[in-house]
Amino acid sequence: MKRVLIMEDNIDLAINWKNAFELNGCKVTISHDGDEASTFLEKEEFDLVVTDMFVPHKRGGLHVLFTLFKMGKKAPPAIAVTGERISSRKNEDVNMFLRQAERLGASSHIQKPFPPAELVVLAQSFWDKEDQQ
Repeated sequence: MKRVLIMEDNIDLAINWKNAFELNGCKVTISHDGDEASTFLEKEEFDLVVTDMFVPHKRGGLHVLFTLFKMGKKAPPAIAVTGERISSRKNEDVNMFLRQAERLGASSHIQKPFPPAELVVLAQSFWDKEDQQ
């Protein structure tokens, strides 16, 4: 059974993503801020981390990804999620955050909104690669 950590401050989104993963046989832990997610990562093992990059008034995705970076080769794949427009030139700050996320080891990123099943398909692509190695 794959274990997934979701760090998302929007409770409805987090539950929708959790339900999609559980329908596919995964066990899911939800966190609503980066500090809590980092604590889970230090105490438990996960097969995937899905992290919102921007959490108002709390530590967000970069904090979670830095925790993963410190784990080295033991770190699971991570998907960076943002509700900000990724391709917009005026959102250069968002693009800078996503580049930093990649440097810290994010395997991919995805822009909200998206169907929860799309997140599961993306996760499965990482797990399939791991199984082939």
